[in-house]
Amino acid sequence: MNKKRPNVIVFMSDQQRYDTLGCTGNPVIQTPNLDRLAQEGIRFDRSYASSPVCMPSRAAVLTGRYPKNCGAWHVGVPLPESEPTAADYFKSAGYSTVAIGKMHLTNFHQMSDQGSGHIESVHRNKGFEPEYVDNFWRNFNGPYFGFEKIRLVLQHGNRTVGGGHYDLWLRDNHPDAVDLLDPEHALTPLTGAMQSWKASMPKELHFSNWIADETVEYLNEHTREHAEQPFFMLCSFPDPHHPMCPPAPYCDMYNPKDVPIPVPNRGELENMPPHHQKYYRGEVIETRLNMASHIYKTRGIAGTVGGDYPLCDMPEEHLREMIAHYYGLITLMDEAIGRVLNTLDQLGLSDDTIIVFNSDHGDLMGDHGLAFKGPFHYESIVKIPTIWRWPGHIQPNEATNALMSHVDVVPTLLDACDIDIPAGVQGVSQLPVLKGQTDTCRSWALVEHRENVGELQTKTLVTDRYKLTYYPAEPYGELFDLVADPKEYNNLWNSPKHHDLQSQLVKQLLEVQCLTEDPLPERIGYA
Repeated sequence: MNKKRPNVIVFMSDQQRYDTLGCTGNPVIQTPNLDRLAQEGIRFDRSYASSPVCMPSRAAVLTGRYPKNCGAWHVGVPLPESEPTAADYFKSAGYSTVAIGKMHLTNFHQMSDQGSGHIESVHRNKGFEPEYVDNFWRNFNGPYFGFEKIRLVLQHGNRTVGGGHYDLWLRDNHPDAVDLLDPEHALTPLTGAMQSWKASMPKELHFSNWIADETVEYLNEHTREHAEQPFFMLCSFPDPHHPMCPPAPYCDMYNPKDVPIPVPNRGELENMPPHHQKYYRGEVIETRLNMASHIYKTRGIAGTVGGDYPLCDMPEEHLREMIAHYYGLITLMDEAIGRVLNTLDQLGLSDDTIIVFNSDHGDLMGDHGLAFKGPFHYESIVKIPTIWRWPGHIQPNEATNALMSHVDVVPTLLDACDIDIPAGVQGVSQLPVLKGQTDTCRSWALVEHRENVGELQTKTLVTDRYKLTYYPAEPYGELFDLVADPKEYNNLWNSPKHHDLQSQLVKQLLEVQCLTEDPLPERIGYA
């Protein structure tokens, strides 16, 4: 009889910096469960997002294809329903497939002139009638992008209440708690810090806890009724993406005076592309959609609280509060992940389950005077925490500097589970690195961000030492020596001493652009 293939759980956080784990050297944050995962597996210290924003990165993780090719090239551009995902591949191989938590493969915010919307925009705050929203989520549980069963949390923070399965559960079982994530019900008066408050919702009712509840319930049910069938699971948390509104006790777990904050480097933005300074000064970066979002405008963020000032005027105490609350959300998520890990142990599944933990992208969180995310390719946004565990196959307590990309997740999992890697998957299998057979499987990583045609575009090449960011048709760019300048203070783009290096890396980026063209559809004849 053929040996059963391993189970797979992909944990994802949202907008989590690579340096916000105890195992990556953060001296303050408490992440005992993710630290345990790292001790029992391998930590990738140079793992890169495919994009600095949510939807393209999430699509890359689940398709193994670059955002420019899979179709979801920016937030607001849904992944086409025709695009196969890891869930499709695993389902075809006989796996049960389930997604719990945040997916964000289709739009949260649907433009009014573009039809009735996509599934993840069915939300009270998006023009849908409450009765329609409740009926929709009561009756829709999948399939969705290859996942046979889904239990979704939509959006972030207090906006998770309004649509999705979590919202429906909360309204059905705890109607008095529906508004308790809102800033109007905060435990203490608002300080004015950007998107930061102490939520009055009990931690037991928080969506991170609900995600753990749903995951544990699925694992118990699957083991009881389908023990011989392997499963592929996405367990995805909306935190620590802003707004930073942790419940007690996590909202007070970290003293703002104790959290590390970035060391300012005055004048560094003067040698950077102009949109960096505009963002810092709170000026609008114009796009065709003229979005009034945190990506393009930092003063008076639409539909949020606090931060009625440009980033250049942010008080230190506000930044410290934001970081303390951000850490609190991570610890809350870590405890939820710990419950899942403990359940795997109790059910005897740990040795037969591959676990991946990563994030869609990071957060500036004050680095370079900036905050949140957007068209910036600093390490704090594009380098992500990544841990793999597979007992008996991965040497425990290892860390590697091997370059890894979001697009590598799918081929590595398929390779580990002895499933053929389809032709359209563009990443490389990192299985040889996981098994200690080689030090690295790729010599570069590609990060891309684009707006509409004729607007801001960025193409970034990351190598073993350097990072180059190219802006098409612009005289400016970015070049950093990540060994000599790990905090990216000194842009070498205009340095005469580094002109030859710049030319060499631009040429390599052109080669990478050619190598990452879409291999689909495949050629099926000579004429």
